Amino acid sequence: MRRFPVWIAMPLAVALLLAACTSTKQTPSGSETNKPSAPNAAAKNLTYIQGVDISSFDPAFVTDRPTQTVLRHIFENLVDTDPATGGVRPWLATSWKVSDDKKQWTFQLKSGAKFSDGTPVNAAAVKATLDRLRDPKLAAANLSLISSVVSVEAPGDLEVRITTKEPFAPLLENLAHPGGAILPVGFDPKSPVGSGPYKLQERQSGVKVVLSRNPNYAGTPPVWAQIIYKPVPEPSARSVALEAGEAQIVDRLPPESVADLKNNSKVEVLVKPSTFQISFEINNRMKPFDDPRVRRALNLAVDKEALIKGLLRGMGSVPAGPVPPGAQWPMQLKPYAYNADEAKKLLAEAGVKPGQPIEIWTSQGRYAKDKEMAEAVSGYLQAVGFAPTIKVMEWGTYSKAIEDPNKSAALYILGSSVPTLDWRLTRNFLSNSTNNLSGYKNAEVDTLLLQARTVFEDSARKDLYEKVQTKVWDDAPYLFLFNQVQIIGVQKGLTGLTVYGHEILDFTQTKMAE
Repeated sequence: MRRFPVWIAMPLAVALLLAACTSTKQTPSGSETNKPSAPNAAAKNLTYIQGVDISSFDPAFVTDRPTQTVLRHIFENLVDTDPATGGVRPWLATSWKVSDDKKQWTFQLKSGAKFSDGTPVNAAAVKATLDRLRDPKLAAANLSLISSVVSVEAPGDLEVRITTKEPFAPLLENLAHPGGAILPVGFDPKSPVGSGPYKLQERQSGVKVVLSRNPNYAGTPPVWAQIIYKPVPEPSARSVALEAGEAQIVDRLPPESVADLKNNSKVEVLVKPSTFQISFEINNRMKPFDDPRVRRALNLAVDKEALIKGLLRGMGSVPAGPVPPGAQWPMQLKPYAYNADEAKKLLAEAGVKPGQPIEIWTSQGRYAKDKEMAEAVSGYLQAVGFAPTIKVMEWGTYSKAIEDPNKSAALYILGSSVPTLDWRLTRNFLSNSTNNLSGYKNAEVDTLLLQARTVFEDSARKDLYEKVQTKVWDDAPYLFLFNQVQIIGVQKGLTGLTVYGHEILDFTQTKMAE
């Protein structure tokens, strides 16, 4: 049996000790607004705790799931992902059809929908939303969702016509992405207005976001008068909050707390499958990490099984390809098995000398054991000759810093949970994608990804995406770390929580037992 390295166990123990000492500092002392009363059957508000603060109220720029969970309750899309099937179902659009040449999509909108300011959700709003998203001047992070769209027309008040420059098979699934949320004409992200069941009432940056019922919501009024979202970076502090009854729902629970929480009769722990794969993206623009041999060496240098067994308490799996189980058409490729000797050999072949600096960036609280993973990976890389340094940042700062193409980091932790392969692979590995933060380039991968977008027949698309997965895996643009599971704590008696595989939560059907 492989023993868990002492240098991994020690940072973990220290981190847990520090968490226990500092968890009370998450809330300013004396601030009554940050001390919600314990939930009960008659609770009017739902409190939800996550690990990080939200990043933006502009769907065009939001790429992280915690923020998208909040925004899902403010905004609606033309279509939605069905959590049961993974397919697409109606939302603001009641029906759609595609032309024979596969270049024109026509959507019919439901009548009576309104934004929270009372203005109607109509074809003009849909056109304004999509035109804004595809405007290159906006430089939206989610631009490539509809990069093939050449025009959006509103021939009728409740009819929208979208034309693409070539057949664009993933359009429907891309419109279900949170980045395609429909906005009113003249949308202002500083005062966000949507058509969802809730509207923004208050935000205290780094402390909480409060949503209240949208009085103009066209659907069934939601149960909760308010949804209160709170970021709590320390995993142990999130567990304490759940046990103390400070929230009905607590996400990103630490794996080491699961056994104890399962013995608490007042709470329930949900362990759900996820399409999230966590990696340390490698800065492919930076020498010597522009060499595939060096990137393969990084993957071989880290004992991922030991990390999953030790830090995650077995709650995860070793990646066997760039697409995890549960996503669309994943391949089972040969994992990068731990082999420090082979890693050293590849580094020597690539001319990397012992003492090579490597800067590692990490968030804290965004991913399962993100900071501790960085510490463990640092130890493994030091063992094969690197000289690592670690920089820890809060999520808002971190998410902006990693977008800089001239960043000093060679490795930075990031996850992808997108279930559909066009958006998942194109956004990360197409060389000119605005979301390709690693700078990875492969002309053959570019050709295959663009070709797959024009193919409507599933078996042909699947074949193209399998070729992409094989080439990306061999090029190793990331240090592929682990496939994640979702660990969510809820107060006993809470029902109706919808948990998507891509880790967005929907609270609209939740309620506490009477």
